Amino acid sequence: MEAFGYLEVRRGPLLGRGLELAADYLYEVGAGEECHLQLSSEGVAEVHVQLHVHEGRLVLTTLAETRVNGFPVTGSVYLDPGDLLGVAGVEVHYTQERPEPREPIEVVADPLEASLQEQERLRREAVELCGRVGALGGERDELRAE
Repeated sequence: MEAFGYLEVRRGPLLGRGLELAADYLYEVGAGEECHLQLSSEGVAEVHVQLHVHEGRLVLTTLAETRVNGFPVTGSVYLDPGDLLGVAGVEVHYTQERPEPREPIEVVADPLEASLQEQERLRREAVELCGRVGALGGERDELRAE
């Protein structure tokens, strides 16, 4: 059976997890064990959305709060390749091209440690930006002196 498209988790606890879609099947995405793409994140319903192909296009049917490209959707909508589904803080990318395998990522079990790592990264970026601003101010003063 040839693949119609692919879903890939782009943000959330299951980063990189994917699902190959066939044209003649009904897929369920959610927290339930019966779901084809299981998302274990707070706020994900047992069956959050359903997907199927209709007249050559992928159709998303929402069963719980869902966003497409950042906008809330209800009922059934067509998806286009490149669309991003937002399911309770998890972001899922729809594409018709097979996603490239991703390098393994470091998973930090302690959210506090992850938060501290993020704070340190942001602090380093802020220090670097302040240095750039200071250098630009010095250049401005030199130009004014000329």
